Amino acid sequence: MDAGAPRLQRQRRLDVWVYPTEKAALQAGADLALECGMDEDEKTVALCRAGRFEAILARYEELSPPGHLLRVQAAFLQLDDAEAEQHTTIRRSVQRRRKADPVR
Repeated sequence: MDAGAPRLQRQRRLDVWVYPTEKAALQAGADLALECGMDEDEKTVALCRAGRFEAILARYEELSPPGHLLRVQAAFLQLDDAEAEQHTTIRRSVQRRRKADPVR
């Protein structure tokens, strides 16, 4: 190794995404795992077809290189599916009222 050559440093990175429900977060995590090469693994593709998103994430951790993590964790800001649907319904109702009476 040339003494004057720059040393390669391992870069660490943390990305955080927020989804309205745990189900949406798990599906997005599974999609990311597939985009990271897991779409070439037959078992993972079968898990995807079956909608087993948590199993896809576990499979990613099993096969990924050391130091690569892909985790989906529940956060206090996530709603359950019923709460998310209720908020969506309320938001749509407010939007319709605003369109009907824009002066408000």
